[in-house]
Amino acid sequence: MKKFLAILLVLLCGAASLPAKDLQFMGIELNGSPEAFKSKFLRISGMKFDGITNDCYTFTGPYAGYEGCEFYLFSNDNGIVNNMDVYLPKASSWRQIKRQYKQIVNEFKADSHFSLYEEVSTFESPYSEGDGDEMQAVESEKCDYHALFTSTEGYVKVSISKYRQVYIIFYDFDDSDNSSSSSSSSSNGGGSSYSSNSGALTVLGLPIEGSARQFCNRLINEKGCRLVDDDDPEWISLRGTFTGKSNSEIYLVSEGSTFTKVIIFLPELSTWKDIRRQYLEYKASYDAKYTVDSEMAEFRNGYREGDGREVEGVKADECYYITNYKAPGGRIMLLISKYMQLEVIYTPDSTSSGNITNDI
Repeated sequence: MKKFLAILLVLLCGAASLPAKDLQFMGIELNGSPEAFKSKFLRISGMKFDGITNDCYTFTGPYAGYEGCEFYLFSNDNGIVNNMDVYLPKASSWRQIKRQYKQIVNEFKADSHFSLYEEVSTFESPYSEGDGDEMQAVESEKCDYHALFTSTEGYVKVSISKYRQVYIIFYDFDDSDNSSSSSSSSSNGGGSSYSSNSGALTVLGLPIEGSARQFCNRLINEKGCRLVDDDDPEWISLRGTFTGKSNSEIYLVSEGSTFTKVIIFLPELSTWKDIRRQYLEYKASYDAKYTVDSEMAEFRNGYREGDGREVEGVKADECYYITNYKAPGGRIMLLISKYMQLEVIYTPDSTSSGNITNDI
């Protein structure tokens, strides 16, 4: 049974968040059904609808002064548009793709609606900028050029992809994580019912309240999760989709009869580059929605970032990439776990006290 790394909890204090609007792409809100978005998007001159593959709507057309760009429209589990990916035309040289990248990045830097969260421009050995092999490095995924911009509605990430294209992600935050039901809900768990508390901490759009069994039944019936193990009533495990990541692990933790927290592990990653990038992307999203209470980003006991042994350090439980948040109704902890998985812990106020930290 997988045990979480947190042993203490964040200070009791609530944080109010403003209701988020929807991120706009080319003047169209990333919301509603894909068909409704498609209808609006095709009104833009030069846009062409290419088809649907695995629920992804694809288009080609102009963007930022470039013709023949590729557009990929995605939706969340509820069928609501929340993500548009854009690929600029394929570049033939490093000079050309770098110029395209800088143009897009500078446009977002000049847009007061967005804040620059992180900008990286590095090559991995044996490549380096100026060696003449930059495009080989790009295709080998040894070039990390990216800039992450945040707003209250979502985030935008600009990067250079291995396909020799500038790649732009527009991601609208899922408002359901901030919403709670104000109506009474029935549960099959034990035949009891409870009324939803509008001030409760929510995860996957559901308030964390009632018993773990009741919450488990709601995840199964309303969110399509699959029960894995409920032999231990204090540690119920399920599998489901979280923030678009299918096969995420979901654990409902109780102390006696008290439902205390929800712990989610995203699918395992294999490289430090990938898990660090995922952590920073989620951190940017949570930073814009909640109040940061404390954070750290370091390795300990002989490990350090950049030594080539980061994965070894993570698995040795010597990686301390952790951010604690105050959220309406409770606390949220985001961290890189020793299992090479991003871990998110949701703890409602009724069971929270103290400071969350890794077990040292």
